[in-house]
Amino acid sequence: MGLLFSDDAEDQAATMMQNMSVGMTWQFRYMRLRWMMIALLTFIIGGFTVALVDYFIFTSSGNNGLIGLLISRWFG
Repeated sequence: MGLLFSDDAEDQAATMMQNMSVGMTWQFRYMRLRWMMIALLTFIIGGFTVALVDYFIFTSSGNNGLIGLLISRWFG
């Protein structure tokens, strides 16, 4: 209720909220860093997978990779 009518329960609640805020900040930072790493790893693995599929299409067929295969299928 402010500085004039402050009691122990209110001080305890304010301290808990302050500590919880600091804890949540670190948890959010860790979560954001974790998801950034997962996204980066996913993009890298996806890029390697597309490159590998493109290589196998290039070596096993007469098309110029994945884009060439799609263009030849769509436009004949």
